[in-house]
Amino acid sequence: MDNIFNKIGLYEFFGTLLPGLFFLLSLIMIDIPIVKHITYPNSEIFKIISLVLFSYIIGILLHEIASIFDTKFTKLRLTPRTTFLKENVVFKDIELENIQTHAREILNTSEGFTNFSDKHCSAMFFECKAFLENENKMAKADILDALFSMSFTFIICNIAILICAAILFVYEILHEYNYDTIKFIFILCYTILSCTIFYKKAKRYSEIRVRTIFRQYIAFKKTLNSQNNKASV
Repeated sequence: MDNIFNKIGLYEFFGTLLPGLFFLLSLIMIDIPIVKHITYPNSEIFKIISLVLFSYIIGILLHEIASIFDTKFTKLRLTPRTTFLKENVVFKDIELENIQTHAREILNTSEGFTNFSDKHCSAMFFECKAFLENENKMAKADILDALFSMSFTFIICNIAILICAAILFVYEILHEYNYDTIKFIFILCYTILSCTIFYKKAKRYSEIRVRTIFRQYIAFKKTLNSQNNKASV
């Protein structure tokens, strides 16, 4: 399993391959004609390779749509890193004061300054993120980013499945075929419930990622300062 992650990466696995695989298997389960009538050579290896390849390609498309949608509308990835220095958004109480103190040092603002703008937050975020990247300390944050990507891509994935099911539902009604109405209602209820859950998970992962970056930054900075003080004695 570690070798697989090393080859395609956590981000690609969670953010593209899993949603793409789920989407493809869902189309097979709801009997979409274009999927049902695809023929493969009588080779299990070829079928597995084809499934993985198609899943990855579909996952890339879903991921790009999800990324555009979040950038233009929901802004779940952007909001925590542009508001975390403001009250009760990402950090609270004593931890917020501690973060603001470090922000004043990095941004060279006056003591007691609290009117942090979105630009202040972004500058602070990328400064700390770049520091951790240079020290190879971004593993936890990268996992959270991959989980955020997976959660939000699954929102788009489930909406796409519902659209496909709705098109099939209308098509079979117009052609007087027997369509399982209960199955469509189940897909509709599943989509509403799953999108709500994945939205909350994506929002939480995005906020936790920001917390993780700054907590690691502060902890690692303290460790470096302690080591430097011991070395100078």
